[in-house]
Amino acid sequence: MRRDRSGTGRAPLKRGLDLLLVVPGILLISPLLAVLALLIRITSGPPVLFQQQRTGVLGKPFTLLKFRTMNEERDKKGRLLPDGERLSGLGYFLRRTSLDELPTLINVIKGDMSLVGPRPLITDYLERYSPEQMRRHLAKPGITGWNQINGRNALSWEEKFAQDVWYVDNWSLWLDLADERPRPRFPYEWSWSLHPSVLLGTGLLGALYFYGIGPLRRRQGWGPPASPWQILSFCTALVVLLVSLNGPVHDLSDYYLFSVHMVQHLLLSLVAPPLLLLGTPAWLARTLLRPRFLFYIVKRLSRPLPALLLFNLVIALTHWTVVVDLAARSEIAHFSFHAALFGTALLMWMPVASPLIELPRLPYPGQMLYLFAQSLVPTVPASFLTFGSTPLYQVYADAPRTFGISAITDQRLAGLFMKIVGGLVLWSVIAVLFFRWHAQESADGSDALQWRDLEHDLSRMRLSQ
Repeated sequence: MRRDRSGTGRAPLKRGLDLLLVVPGILLISPLLAVLALLIRITSGPPVLFQQQRTGVLGKPFTLLKFRTMNEERDKKGRLLPDGERLSGLGYFLRRTSLDELPTLINVIKGDMSLVGPRPLITDYLERYSPEQMRRHLAKPGITGWNQINGRNALSWEEKFAQDVWYVDNWSLWLDLADERPRPRFPYEWSWSLHPSVLLGTGLLGALYFYGIGPLRRRQGWGPPASPWQILSFCTALVVLLVSLNGPVHDLSDYYLFSVHMVQHLLLSLVAPPLLLLGTPAWLARTLLRPRFLFYIVKRLSRPLPALLLFNLVIALTHWTVVVDLAARSEIAHFSFHAALFGTALLMWMPVASPLIELPRLPYPGQMLYLFAQSLVPTVPASFLTFGSTPLYQVYADAPRTFGISAITDQRLAGLFMKIVGGLVLWSVIAVLFFRWHAQESADGSDALQWRDLEHDLSRMRLSQ
């Protein structure tokens, strides 16, 4: 006799996880929801939301909420035009990106749905299910489901229902959090999949940040309020994390294209970390590093030479063929490698964006020299990727071909992204630092190069010997 592992027996645990993830998440994306609602109101008029009866847990109907993507235009006889003619340009974009489903988070808060589960279908289909297929309703319907990555619309209805029933029979908390799934059998289809573990991490990080700079700061009497620029920088970093670890970037990176995998790593190492550091007030960073052992570790590892070597060692290891294959098949390994990349990237950016005077930034000449060195290091691995004649990563070579990109072209694009796009990011920062340095020199009334500072920087980086 098969057990229901995702229905009523474990409902409190699954419900608690949903609320823990969705409440901070919906607060974080509330500005996006407001903008989309306003655009729909302007382009299509009211109502902003589309409401439809869908089948919920145990076959009970509920009202599904989505952003409206079609207008109400009618012909001369007062009949609604065909769906294709009523689909607006904005609506097409929302559907292609699955952003029209963001209001469905409200259904999760209400308890009608879960983040992960079988996709809810219209109530008209209820009478057509076989007894086996009806078992899919033992679990709450979800925003994302087991078949979203493994075939999606390329699967037959029978295959989709079979995967839904498998999810019901095999549900566990780890399955929802880790989202471990088999390799895809079909080419990628555009969607915006949401991953609970990512929502949990970014949601908690954002909640702790705003609690720290708000109520906790006032109660503890810590330093001055965070500036609007700092708040914007930190929130932008959270958005970068959400975009790079959810939706098309995540799915294409993990299952289909190594070139998108490279874009994801650039976002996680060269964009999000410096924004997080720039968005963290000094007093908050000082509080986080209050434990002596933690401050000692960060102080030692964030020195220019150790930080540079450690970050690039992780880059080299995470692009080793054995490691890439392991990360593609093990969720634990995949998470661990991403955590190592992000953590060492934070250390790598400390000499340039440290918020603490106790862990001082290099002076401008040293910062530019440091980033110049970082721009040179990826040249070797990028060359192997760009000029290789055979695919290095079997897991991506075996993936269903997407967008007509061959495995070797995909690999060469990854090498170009690593060298050129990564280099452009670093050189853009170098340019900003140069103009800031020039402005500082002009304000001091001196045009001479600060050789003393440069020698000090070289000494810190252990490059002068």
